[in-house]
Amino acid sequence: MGSTKRKHGEVAADSEEKGDSGYTSTTPPAPISAECPFSVEYARLSRTLRKKGSNVELDEKGHTVVPRVERTASARTLDTAYIVRPNSLWEATKKYRNFVVGEETFGIDDFVYINHSNIAHGASIAKTDEHQFWIARVLEVKARDQQHVYLRVFWAYWPEELPGGRKEYHGSDELVLSNHMEIVDAMTVTGKAPVSHLIENDEENVIEGLYWRQTYNVLSQKLSSVRRHCICKGYYNPDKMLIGCPNPDCKKWLHKECILADARKRSYDRLVKSEAGETVSTAESEGAGENVSVGDTINVGDTVKAEEEKKAVEEDDDDDDEGPRIRGKRVSPAKQNSKLDQAIWDTQFSADLTTANKDDTPSKLLITDLRGEEPKSWEEDIKCLACQVTIKSGYPLEINFPMLERLHLRTLIYLADQEPLEETVQWAQQKGIQIVHYRVSNVREPFVENDPVAIKEALKLLADSRNFPILLHSNKGKHRVGVLAGCMRKLLQSWSLAAINAEYMRFAGEKGEADLEFIELFEPELEIEEEWKPSWLRR
Repeated sequence: MGSTKRKHGEVAADSEEKGDSGYTSTTPPAPISAECPFSVEYARLSRTLRKKGSNVELDEKGHTVVPRVERTASARTLDTAYIVRPNSLWEATKKYRNFVVGEETFGIDDFVYINHSNIAHGASIAKTDEHQFWIARVLEVKARDQQHVYLRVFWAYWPEELPGGRKEYHGSDELVLSNHMEIVDAMTVTGKAPVSHLIENDEENVIEGLYWRQTYNVLSQKLSSVRRHCICKGYYNPDKMLIGCPNPDCKKWLHKECILADARKRSYDRLVKSEAGETVSTAESEGAGENVSVGDTINVGDTVKAEEEKKAVEEDDDDDDEGPRIRGKRVSPAKQNSKLDQAIWDTQFSADLTTANKDDTPSKLLITDLRGEEPKSWEEDIKCLACQVTIKSGYPLEINFPMLERLHLRTLIYLADQEPLEETVQWAQQKGIQIVHYRVSNVREPFVENDPVAIKEALKLLADSRNFPILLHSNKGKHRVGVLAGCMRKLLQSWSLAAINAEYMRFAGEKGEADLEFIELFEPELEIEEEWKPSWLRR
């Protein structure tokens, strides 16, 4: 099968400057197949010679050779000038769009598994750890005949194969695409590799199987940068979870571990420090903001895999640096106090994400006080660590009362066709909270429609700051509360219909055509008292 692949460090060490010819030639690693007659040289074009058009070389027959440029639309940092040697033989070899190995057809831009000397010839991919294969992206196919088919490829590497090795943000199925170019024999191809491009700025990008998002330039030895997330400015490991804030003014993706760490710290501050008589700021224990704003919440239905960030990083916006760096220790929400305090709250409290029911009810935080012989648990709504507010929710149960008390509510707006639970009524009366119940049902076309009278009356309450803070809820926090929130966004905050529809769909899913139509057409006349108009109202 031929010799094994050389490391990138050796590639960089073999570079030699050719000042007269105007390019840098780098001898690539030895070809995989000993019978492959071609090799690749890299050429770095200078601006001066590019303008003069004098960047030329001679082939083995003395003919002029101009380096070709491989351009990669999905990764411009990989654009590479190169010459294939022997050039005259390569240029004379016929080019094809596809090639066939066994019964499988391959084409340009396909990722392929490459067998090499470490794996027995004919080894099955299904029975072999795919990390043992080399993976390449096909750039060009040429052949003299059926026995002599050659592929010009870019190598994709497992992170541990690169300088610096695997980082905490690298997922188990993650590859790094490089511009390390080589000519290989098509007979070394074992099968197609299911590799996708993970575009981090595309929040709808769902990846299955192998993927790449970073690139490695073998000439500059630079690893491309990775997007930062969360208030900790950490990176995203696709094997783990991120939780998206649907607030259009925020849109932060938050690490699950940062949310859980913040929950443990807040519980410690509220239940331990407060009991000990220590001062705990409202911003630390309850979150910033004067009121609980209706319409800004965490929808845990919108989750993707993400990372647990343990080390700190500094913001670095240079796209041309050598990739992510660890520079000291980051101060995360769970590390604001001393190491001793951190150890205390991490051992005295636990936190996890949970779902209240088996349906699509938004998830909650389940916090457990581990002090004492009998641990006590309660649920809390998930707060965005950036904008610090909670919005619509499912029906509050007794287990939620401790958390709700911290919100200092004045009003509960309840949208449902059932009566409020007696325990909720008694608790609200004890705390001086008014419950305003609008008896509305879920829309069931053509028999049940949204109630315009109830929605209008609820909007009047929302437009009067004397009722604040308000908790707006239904039984599940989805359709009925989504309609009211959408009407509020449109009529009181002047949101666009596109933004309203996007927020509704995050919570309610795809079964809301009638609700969205109602929001669009609903145009009541609202009388708002200027003296008590909320600060967020825009009309």
